[in-house]
Amino acid sequence: MYKKKGQAAMEFLMTYGWAILAAVVVIGVLAYFGVFSPGKYLP
Repeated sequence: MYKKKGQAAMEFLMTYGWAILAAVVVIGVLAYFGVFSPGKYLP
């Protein structure tokens, strides 16, 4: 019973883990380059 549950969790992480990791990296890069800073867009 536990083996099947662990395998399902592992498959979930392998499927969505890469997508989540890529999203975090993209957000980090955009924040590093100042895309999210509101002072740039305000007069």
